[in-house]
Amino acid sequence: MGNTLVVWFTAVIAFATVAYAAVTYLLWKATRRSADAARASADAAMLSASAAFATAETARRSAELDFALHRPHLAVSVFQRYNDYNAKLWAVQCKVRNYGTLTAHEVRVEVAVDRDGRGEFGRGVVCTAWELAPAAEIEGAIEIGIDQVTRDLLPKGEARIGGHVQITYAAPDGRSFSYRADFPYERSSQNFKPERAETTGRDG
Repeated sequence: MGNTLVVWFTAVIAFATVAYAAVTYLLWKATRRSADAARASADAAMLSASAAFATAETARRSAELDFALHRPHLAVSVFQRYNDYNAKLWAVQCKVRNYGTLTAHEVRVEVAVDRDGRGEFGRGVVCTAWELAPAAEIEGAIEIGIDQVTRDLLPKGEARIGGHVQITYAAPDGRSFSYRADFPYERSSQNFKPERAETTGRDG
């Protein structure tokens, strides 16, 4: 009888142990699945946040690019001496074109011509416009007196003459811009040639 009880209790304990192990395994498996699901959910949330950030950054850059490009853009299309080299006064023509997408307002074009970056032969406002539509041009001219000494030195490369153009204008939204270009006089062509240009702007 005693041995039977021992065997019976041993069997019960063994069964309970197996059942406990099975339950523990099932709990571990469920916990692992839950952890995997939580990790997958966190990864998905992180990817979603990264995608949202990338989309927002792309939209911001696109807006900045559109803001920078969608504006008037004025530049010199022609800057040249159009009369005889030996004329008493040189007539220098300046044309300005709106290469942008919006109308420019309050346009002012000033020209100066100097020698060796120092003394000026002439300076003046050659043209203005209240509005300048895209692809439209305005033009003006200035007459400058070049002394004989400079005329004699130019062909030898012993003197330098430079033309300078300053354009100020505004966009419809109030932003203002300033354009500056330099045109050194070239001996080979006996005329001015474009060298460098820069546009700066500020919010209105």
